[in-house]
Amino acid sequence: MTPPNSNTLTSPVSIVLCDPHAQSLELWLPQPIEHDPAASELWIESLDHQTRQAVGPLTMIGTDRLRFQWPEALPRQWWDVNAPALYRITGQLRQLGHNNHTVPIDINFGLRWWSTDDEQITLNGQPFYVRGFIRGIIAHDHPNLTGLSDEQADEKNIRAAKSFGFNFVRWHSTVPSESYLNAADRLGLAVQVELGFEYHQGEFRFDHEQWEQTIRRVSRHPSVAIYCLGNEIREAGKYPEIQALIERARQWDASPLVMDNCGWGQPDRPGPDVYSQHVSYFFPYGEHTDMFDRIQGFDLEGFCQTPPPAPGEPGSVEKPLRPVMAHEVCHYIAMRDLDQLERKWEKWKQESDFDIDADPDHPAANLPVWVERLRKLYRAKGLEQDEPQLRHASEQFQELAHRHVLESIRLSPALRGYQMLQFSNCWKFENSNGLVDAFDDPIHWQADDFARFNADTVLLARLGHERSFAAGSSLRVPAYLSHFGKHAMTDATLHATLTAQGRSLAQVQLGPFKSLEIGQLHELGEVALDIPAAIDSTLGQLTLTLESESGTIENHWHVWLLSGKNKPKTSPATADPRIVRELTPNVITDIAAGEHRLHLYKPDYLFDPEQPRPALDFAGRRELMKAVIWDRGDNLGAIVRDHPALSQLPHEGVADWQFAPLFHHGAKINLDDFPVQIDPIVQGVDRPIRDRMEVKKMGKKDFDPTHTCRRWGWLFELAIGENGGRLLVCGLNVDAPSLVGSHVLDQLLRYLDDPNGTPSAHVDPNTLTTYMKEQGQAQPHQEPPMTEYWLRDRDPVETILFWQELGITLR
Repeated sequence: MTPPNSNTLTSPVSIVLCDPHAQSLELWLPQPIEHDPAASELWIESLDHQTRQAVGPLTMIGTDRLRFQWPEALPRQWWDVNAPALYRITGQLRQLGHNNHTVPIDINFGLRWWSTDDEQITLNGQPFYVRGFIRGIIAHDHPNLTGLSDEQADEKNIRAAKSFGFNFVRWHSTVPSESYLNAADRLGLAVQVELGFEYHQGEFRFDHEQWEQTIRRVSRHPSVAIYCLGNEIREAGKYPEIQALIERARQWDASPLVMDNCGWGQPDRPGPDVYSQHVSYFFPYGEHTDMFDRIQGFDLEGFCQTPPPAPGEPGSVEKPLRPVMAHEVCHYIAMRDLDQLERKWEKWKQESDFDIDADPDHPAANLPVWVERLRKLYRAKGLEQDEPQLRHASEQFQELAHRHVLESIRLSPALRGYQMLQFSNCWKFENSNGLVDAFDDPIHWQADDFARFNADTVLLARLGHERSFAAGSSLRVPAYLSHFGKHAMTDATLHATLTAQGRSLAQVQLGPFKSLEIGQLHELGEVALDIPAAIDSTLGQLTLTLESESGTIENHWHVWLLSGKNKPKTSPATADPRIVRELTPNVITDIAAGEHRLHLYKPDYLFDPEQPRPALDFAGRRELMKAVIWDRGDNLGAIVRDHPALSQLPHEGVADWQFAPLFHHGAKINLDDFPVQIDPIVQGVDRPIRDRMEVKKMGKKDFDPTHTCRRWGWLFELAIGENGGRLLVCGLNVDAPSLVGSHVLDQLLRYLDDPNGTPSAHVDPNTLTTYMKEQGQAQPHQEPPMTEYWLRDRDPVETILFWQELGITLR
């Protein structure tokens, strides 16, 4: 055998764990070497305790692997995300017949073993709940803008993610750098390595050699939890080549898990150890409230077996063959702070050692073009003054959406984790769906607050659709504990309290619970709290606290307590002459003559395209309680201005959960082209982002003002004529049977009786009639492709049928 030209190896040495008891390990060499056992020596030392032991006899396995037993005198510590124990193996291998040729060995490694059964993912035998985020491809990542070295930047990213409660990162179609894996090893973050694939002429192509070399290179890193072939391979279970590559990965390194792909696949495919699946894409509200309980979407891929498993049998849609993680959840966006982004970028340019001028092709050499394009759009729309308020409202709505989805996933009996898109904001594209910015600094989130519902052990309340409760009623909420800590919680007691305005209104205690085992979702019972009858409308807080010998955990939620005082005598159910469902020239004439009217705007054609459009109409659009994800949708919450019409509706200047029943199946109005400037009482926040299909497939590179950053009016008021009356226009869904809807309708009707109304705009009746007539004659506005599909609310996930209807091939 020809020896290498130097006494160092041409590629890194790696190490793998051969069995779940850490008895046997293998040293992988990047090239064949005939070593001299008598002259070779290896040592293992614990980096935590500085204990060191010699490695026993080395057995040659093939031509490039050496097997050895763990030194009995050296205690074994398992690597874990909460206790990342590491070891170092050092020494040298001497080659037979070449006394002057030695191969130095000096690598860090750790001991860990991942496994799954029918329901659980386990790390070292302990149930593990995956709380993951995504990095990797350019759409989900950012360059190093920290001013730190790459290794320090990796550490900053990981420390930030762990402070928010994450324990896992998926590198989307990417193999992370050694620097990142080293940092994940040290700090305790599980990593999914993803090879990626090519799709050519209708066939998948995999680089088998790269698959092996990747596993050989990264296997020494205990942070590596999953080897995955690629992203969103349709019907992955039917390809023998994929199944063969899975088995090859297990032969090379059996200690991590192996997945065929992220996103798709049949529920009965036996190859992968775990599924990461599109299991309901839309927002868990309304018709989709329980979508994570039902994990819809598996049936879109069919089954491997013929005939398929019966309902409820292993491998069926109701009971997938492997534990399931939710794929790419929570890409809910908010508006970006453009000024702060530019200031931080300029600071990075000044302080970074990187020479931007010398490398104009660097990803961050220039500020992304969308920054100035968005500024231009804000100026054109007259949104500059309101931009801070609108951004704050969008941030609060993003927090609402992220939290609701993650808690809904945690309440699911069918899921064992999720992979969130994404933790850090992307740099190249304008979608702001991160919890930290592209500099890995927190934006508006408080890490501790997020970690309350994103930790190993979390208290949960199934609050449902309505977050508003009547004074004098009882608040009844089922309480749960999702427990994936290290030990069972013994002698635990649950305390539930309802507070408002700094005082306790009600409290109750459940338990004690003798033993709450790990790896389970425990139903603790129903919390029942009586709300005092004599209370003004106010924002309240429901707090759950669990005390046990292991410590105390807490979680809390906003609730809205609505008083029944001062209700108007006229019931909305009667034929109130002040309410109009459709504006006509006669109604406008009456208002101009001094009458006040409440227009409940909900034209039938917005909900049924077969219905005719009214002769006089606004530029309306139907709405659902669905936050904007990535590039689809146009509901980023709303700002709520102080106004006597909503003086009895508790709010903090933004739409929170009390507005959910009002938004769902409501109708908002685009006021961009309205003949006078209006500052709505409730102003919706539109998406500040382009539609991906329009950019990629239709060549629209700039923002389209006709469906971006619109001035949405949910509730606004007009004075019509010089000395006329007031028109209060409401697109909020006050017709639906909800407590808050009835409450708001009462408030609006009472406000009409107030002689001192405060409309923000005056309009001439002829001008209004002409404008509305033009709207009524125009074709209804068509949203971009992604949003149109989002608003159909038809399928649990984006089916291939959607793309076929649009004539789009994504691959």
